Amino acid sequence: MLSFYLLGVLIAVPINFISLLIGIAGLWSIRSKNLEKTGLYYDIFSRTYRDSKTSGFMFVFSLFMMLIFAPALSWLCIAAHVWVWFSAIVNKTPVPEKLKEIQYKIASVELPKEKLEELTAEIRKFYGVPENDEFLEDNTFIDENYSTDGFYIDFKVSPSKMEYTSYSHTPDYDSIWHSRYKYRIDGTNVEVCLWEEETEHPGRAKYYSVKDNVVLESVYREHFKFLPPERIDNQIQQLKKNTIWDKITYNEFKYFILSKHPELISPEEYRKYLRQELERIKMGDAKARELAKNNGLQIIDRENFLQISDQNLTVSDDEKIRIFKLFSDKAFGNSDISKNEFENSLAIEKYITGLLSDKVNSKKE
Repeated sequence: MLSFYLLGVLIAVPINFISLLIGIAGLWSIRSKNLEKTGLYYDIFSRTYRDSKTSGFMFVFSLFMMLIFAPALSWLCIAAHVWVWFSAIVNKTPVPEKLKEIQYKIASVELPKEKLEELTAEIRKFYGVPENDEFLEDNTFIDENYSTDGFYIDFKVSPSKMEYTSYSHTPDYDSIWHSRYKYRIDGTNVEVCLWEEETEHPGRAKYYSVKDNVVLESVYREHFKFLPPERIDNQIQQLKKNTIWDKITYNEFKYFILSKHPELISPEEYRKYLRQELERIKMGDAKARELAKNNGLQIIDRENFLQISDQNLTVSDDEKIRIFKLFSDKAFGNSDISKNEFENSLAIEKYITGLLSDKVNSKKE
């Protein structure tokens, strides 16, 4: 019995070693070098391409599993290899000549990234898969101001469709939202409206609160029937408001969207607009700070979020009310910047400065 087990081990060791050599050869292949330019990395153990490189720990762990642990399974390891080979033979399908030609180009000659993108576009076209530009890394915007303490939100823009999707969740993932918005651009103005919103809570059924730009009030009321009616009414009114075209109020994301449409706003005009916005925010911020100082208020920076404080203000309650009215949404509405822009002015200035710096660097290159 022991000799039978050892025989299996002796057969499994060279099989796994040969499999490892094939994987290493694949790593050094021209195909892998080309695909790495598109963000796909070859894994020598699974012999497949992934969107991230294998970490050092996983490499050592996989090496141990392949050369020591798996052969120790003796005939089970051999059976697993036989099953993989058998499945590959049974499931083998004819490859169309057009795809063979594309695969040959990718595997035989090192190509520039632009040419590789053309070839992958041909493959998508062959299979009838539409361009998914929203999933390109350059079209993803992560809200770093919101994404703190476990909260998270990102936006994936599809310039060709003039829409974007957002994904967000609470720290404990108890609430997860998937939303789709459409947007339109007029000069430097960007308007958006909610087209679809799906919510999921682990352990409960998913539900749509908005579909085809229509609020599903009946579904929403049924799902939240345990809440006070007034609260449900307010939430529904907010959803209905979001389905109406309105100017985007999130500055950084607005600049991000505009950057994806050089056909609507030229790079020179875009750069000019950013410079104007930077000056507007800086001047508005300075005026608000001066107004606060003259009225005995303090401006506290809470991690790039400015908060107006009256902690050292020694005046009557009526006077406090009068002073704080100077910093109301309505009062800011008559100034150079909104209250939201003032509170986030440091983050906005930092983001615009970064965009202008990127433009400068790209021109130098």
